[in-house]
Amino acid sequence: MGLLEIRNLTKVFNLSESAFGARPRGEVRAVDNVSLEIQQGETLGLVGESGSGKSTLGRLILRLIEPTSGGVQFAGKNLLSASGSELRRFRRDMQIIFQDPFGSLDPRYPHEFSGGQRQRIGIARALALRPKFIVADEPVSALDVSVGAQIVNLLRNLQREFGLTYLFISHSMPLVRFLSTRIAVMYRGQIVEIGPTEKITSHPQHAYTSSLLEATPEIAAL
Repeated sequence: MGLLEIRNLTKVFNLSESAFGARPRGEVRAVDNVSLEIQQGETLGLVGESGSGKSTLGRLILRLIEPTSGGVQFAGKNLLSASGSELRRFRRDMQIIFQDPFGSLDPRYPHEFSGGQRQRIGIARALALRPKFIVADEPVSALDVSVGAQIVNLLRNLQREFGLTYLFISHSMPLVRFLSTRIAVMYRGQIVEIGPTEKITSHPQHAYTSSLLEATPEIAAL
């Protein structure tokens, strides 16, 4: 049994009516029947283009948004049925590092902090409660390459020191390859391929995975 188990998780967003009062334009299945497990101490890299459903999946796991259907179990307990004090206990064990290091902090914080400094503050805040599981949602996409490399190395070192488990969300296959134990490839709300990092990057089985690998050149050692 994994630390985190997701079964048939689905999120449907209804499209709003137009400004002219027309009928709703249908729905979008942002996350479509996703099932996966994350083992304690591993990093599962979740990779895909913008709009593939990656961030929505991360927020569903943490119950920052509610699913349309499906189940989430954390450490053998049903996260979706938790409320009150039980949900607060889950919150201590499950944290998120956001994409935007500026928007995730109080705007009254000193503006002299750089993006990298702010992201380090965000990481420190996420670790303050000694969580077991962290969703890192595009944590370096708003930073330049050199600072982003420092943050990725910091995340890897913290994992080793504290035994953390990560869901690392990124559109960058090289970053996911560097940090992750396993990779899950997401396309149009679905996981189209999942497996050990070396297998996914060396012998992709899905055409979308191949296109991601071809579109992102190798990066220098971080």
